[in-house]
Amino acid sequence: MKESILSKNFIKWLNGLPKTYAEKRLAGPGRKGRVDITGCSHGFRIEAESKIGNNKPTDLQNYWLNKWQKTGAITFWGNNLEEMKAAFKNQMLQKGIKI
Repeated sequence: MKESILSKNFIKWLNGLPKTYAEKRLAGPGRKGRVDITGCSHGFRIEAESKIGNNKPTDLQNYWLNKWQKTGAITFWGNNLEEMKAAFKNQMLQKGIKI
């Protein structure tokens, strides 16, 4: 599976949830290192990165994930759809919201 397909499938899943909207972040000037997926669920910002196989976020992607996490955003990355769903659900549960 390609990373773009993983992102697309995760976004589709997110957008099927109540009070949730997500979209693919487009690349461009001033966006280097930004993660693939941005959105909001129940008032909490989502910043997520999809990776395939043994790939991991770059140092710059980790910088942005950590920066947003410090603000209270839901931030995570995953190598497959089930891992990404679980990470999202776990962080929402930590905010007191069961998905």
